[in-house]
This record gives sequence, C-alpha cells and structure tokens, in this order.
Amino acid sequence: MAQGPEAKIVAKIKAYLKTLGPSCFAYKTTGGRFATSGVPDLCICYKGLYIALEVKTEVGRPTVLQEQTIKDIVIAGGVSTIVRSVDEAKAIMGDVIEALADYNCIGEMIVKKKGINQ
Repeated sequence: MAQGPEAKIVAKIKAYLKTLGPSCFAYKTTGGRFATSGVPDLCICYKGLYIALEVKTEVGRPTVLQEQTIKDIVIAGGVSTIVRSVDEAKAIMGDVIEALADYNCIGEMIVKKKGINQ
C-alpha cells in the first residue's frame, strides 16, 4: 500500500527520532474504533519529557479537537505542536535537547534543583 503525504512525513520523523538513541522513545498513534480521538500522530518520551507532534502536510489543517488536545498537553507540562516537515520536528527536538542538555532525565533535573541527595 502506498503511503500518503502525511505518512511519508511521519516516517521521516520516526527515522530521525531513532537517531537520538535510547533516551528517545517514540510511537505513531493509530486511529480506529478503540483509539482516543484528537491525540497527536507521534507520542515521544525524551529523557522523561512528553512530546506530542501532530503531523500535517502544508495544506493540512488540525481539527478543533486536535488543537484542544495540543493545548491540554502543553498545560499539563508536555511539549506539543503541529509540524509539517522533518525539519520542523528536528527544530522542536533541538530545543528540547538543548533544554535538557545538563541532565540524564527530567527526574535528575528535579533532584538536582531540589538539592536532594541521590
């Protein structure tokens, strides 16, 4: 079965995410009868931070539910946005990587900031 334009972007982003090594876990959500509507296409955990990317083509538009879900994820402390290319996904991940550069994971960041002995 041939991939549509959005699926091709998702495949490129997934290939990039694999290059980030074991600190990055990512999966493509699926639609269907038992799926939760509005959840972004790619769910990622990088060093303990939840990142959700909704993939759209240049002309694709998110639904109202997708826009609300993105807002809800951000309010909950995750990173979520719409991306239209692998380069946009790389830019988002670059910001995340830079923000977490001094830590192995979010848990370590919290422990160090609180001065808790490990």
